[in-house]
Amino acid sequence: MSGLYLRDGKRLFSVIVILSGLMKNYGIILVHLQAKHFSTTENQHHMSKSDYKRLYSLHSLCQLVIPVLAALFIHMGLWAALSDPTVDADIFPDLDKKSTLTILDEPFHLRNNTDRINTFNHIVSDQSRSLSYFPDTVLVYSLAQNPRQYTYFYSQKGERLITFIKLFENEEWTNRLYETSVYDENGNLLSSTWKSWSNNEWVNSSRTTYTYSSNKVLTSIVQYWESTGWKNFEKTTNSYDVYGNRLTHTIEKWSEGDWINDIYEIYTFDAQNNLTYGLRQIWNVVYWLNNQEYYFIWDANRNLLSATIKNWIEDEWVNSYKETYTYTANRLSEYTGMKWSDTEWQNDEKYTYEYTGSGFVLSAIGQKWTSNQWVNNSFSQYSYNSFGGIASALFQKWESNTWINQQLFDYSYDNAGNTLAMNLFHWDGSTWKQNKDGLLELYYSNSLLSETFVGYRAEATYISMLLSSPEIGEQPIFSIYPNPVQDFIYIENNLLKNTKVKINLYTIDSKHVTKLFEGEVSHLPDNIQLTSLQNGLYLLSIQTDAFVETKKIIINK
Repeated sequence: MSGLYLRDGKRLFSVIVILSGLMKNYGIILVHLQAKHFSTTENQHHMSKSDYKRLYSLHSLCQLVIPVLAALFIHMGLWAALSDPTVDADIFPDLDKKSTLTILDEPFHLRNNTDRINTFNHIVSDQSRSLSYFPDTVLVYSLAQNPRQYTYFYSQKGERLITFIKLFENEEWTNRLYETSVYDENGNLLSSTWKSWSNNEWVNSSRTTYTYSSNKVLTSIVQYWESTGWKNFEKTTNSYDVYGNRLTHTIEKWSEGDWINDIYEIYTFDAQNNLTYGLRQIWNVVYWLNNQEYYFIWDANRNLLSATIKNWIEDEWVNSYKETYTYTANRLSEYTGMKWSDTEWQNDEKYTYEYTGSGFVLSAIGQKWTSNQWVNNSFSQYSYNSFGGIASALFQKWESNTWINQQLFDYSYDNAGNTLAMNLFHWDGSTWKQNKDGLLELYYSNSLLSETFVGYRAEATYISMLLSSPEIGEQPIFSIYPNPVQDFIYIENNLLKNTKVKINLYTIDSKHVTKLFEGEVSHLPDNIQLTSLQNGLYLLSIQTDAFVETKKIIINK
């Protein structure tokens, strides 16, 4: 690592905020985590006194935050991973690609992250297939937590409407978290609301709302639930040029009834829409204070040649970290990271890459600059399915002049490139064992998309969907609403009136609950009463002589 930049401070602050909520609800002690993050030699080397003051002042806001963001944290399983002493620390820099990277940070420390490298190399898989697949249910096994079950609901456009999370406790699945999402006609996410299960009912936890301009996120506001109403927490505002390039990025925090400036970023692009310059500032009570500068140089093929970070120290810009990139056939073949040492750049780390014939990373060798020479440090090797999804990933460390096994990821797929199961193994010196948690990335829908969890094993089932537009899409055979349902459910259909149909309700583990209807469609009532049923997740089975269709519904009174 080149050091703790402000983005790491943002990530740490987010962790502190979330853990503060958890601490209030579950009695988790935070002090040891803070001490760990603030005492490392590397972090001290790269953080100024003002950075320390800022992070500690931010920490004071933690007492205002209730477990709102804890819902998001638990959803990703990150609390389980961070609190688990068996988790490898070197796994978690990869969190950057999922959450805290801004466009200024994206190129740095690619290392052996295949997703980022393939994106960096402009590798785009064939997305012309009209039949799409989406996770239906995902089971995640973890050493730090009981097994977790994620169940998803989608619109006819493939938009994720509901996420339903259960935890396996006391030999049964118990409700934990519940998310509902709303989209506009263009498929843009308008709101995401999380609820937690408390005292046998769903209680509001956190909410994020979005506004758009030309389908680009203009603003986002994060709120948390306190007693009887939503309380503001964080607001993000973006501006764009006519080409859709983001020009500014502003973060504000809610304090004493008003939005207070926090972080401000400015971006500059060249005529080819390449990012060439970025400036990051932080709010110092009454004015914006410089924090970091970023410079980027590109070649004619839009390949990034170099990226440089400067830090604002004692009222002047000082070099901090620089990476240079070398290409073979427009594929990144080597990158070198350098640290600034008073008057000159000094080598820090280097990675070299080999590729498959399809352009995906086959292997990556990492080296560290030690005693004026490059010394082996890490090695990774990958295999892929026919869609480009990772089938296996082996990670090794250089010790005593030989490569020593560290981690092994193993995937199994169906014929559509959907991950059926993945396992994470760690080497104990003689054999592979599943004795530590880590980030699990499940690839699906021809391995084009992915979902990240934390644990040592994940299993998934999927639904297929022929995505359609309003102009050309066919109407679904059955439409059920509302979902979740309170008292009544409405079933619309486009079947012939003399079609015979059976409608039954089952528990999620396929136990029959009740028969809702049997007869000709012409006699199907406008609505079906469900008031006698308990809250929970159910399977609604609709059967005719020609087909059987099953839909998931949630009863939430």
